[in-house]
Amino acid sequence: MAPYLKGYLKAFIEAADSIKSNKETSLITLFTIAVAVSILGLFLLVYFNFSHLLRNWSEQLQVIVYLEDDIQKEDLKNIEVIIQSEERIWRWDYLSKKDALRTFQKQLKGKSNILEGLDSNPLPASFNIYFKEDFRNHEEIQQLAEEFSEIPGVEGVDYGGEWIARFEAAVLFLRIFITAVGGLLGMGLIAIISNTIRLSVYSRADEIEIKKLVGATRWFIQAPFLIEGVAQGIFGVLLALGLLFLFYLYFLIRLAANTQILMGISAIFIPTKILFLLLLMGGLIGGVGSFLSLGKLMRFDKSN
Repeated sequence: MAPYLKGYLKAFIEAADSIKSNKETSLITLFTIAVAVSILGLFLLVYFNFSHLLRNWSEQLQVIVYLEDDIQKEDLKNIEVIIQSEERIWRWDYLSKKDALRTFQKQLKGKSNILEGLDSNPLPASFNIYFKEDFRNHEEIQQLAEEFSEIPGVEGVDYGGEWIARFEAAVLFLRIFITAVGGLLGMGLIAIISNTIRLSVYSRADEIEIKKLVGATRWFIQAPFLIEGVAQGIFGVLLALGLLFLFYLYFLIRLAANTQILMGISAIFIPTKILFLLLLMGGLIGGVGSFLSLGKLMRFDKSN
């Protein structure tokens, strides 16, 4: 085995022995990191489920194009061609006069008998138009609604302009608020983990001094602590993610199934790429925290 590989292996063994011999300190560090990451993880769960909910709600934004009762076949065909060629449109549904009346009767449920006295169907045929994600905003929807209102054969257009404008304003405010809170939580998480690692290193200052006195090199002393810091950061994050996943299974899924406001939209867990970033961040903060703490405890000549 190459000398440098032996050195790395020895450092890993030393780190493992250090964790075993300082179980209480290691466990306290581990659980402190887990609690800190869990707080950030709860925020991330709320954030990604909120974004998921908004994305599903935005899919329901639509323009309803009501057609004239005596619309010509040529005009109807022209409207269909325009819809099919429009790049902003995601999908669309055509609702005939009969379908519109049938849908209205279903909405009335047990009160559909109030329609029995009608001599004719008063409801117009319509196109329900839904937008691609990049065009689900008030400006684009209003512009398309105005364009369709000028097409021959169109009796009227409805898109709930005021509601969409309020929805956009609420979403913008909530996103700014959530981003600000997330930034504060992230900075707090870094401070908590780094300080926890620092206390763990400081608790073994005597051990470091003894190694220095017997002539240990900087690498021999630092490497096990760096490895231990990285390991504590990663395993602390893993523990936190395990707790968060249990929370997700037993609370968020039930909430999504029983809350009418979610309209059957399922809850989601933190995306995989964010999970890897959390693991990387935990290991990085653990390693950097150990490195900075060791730098204050160790005083070596440059020749070492």
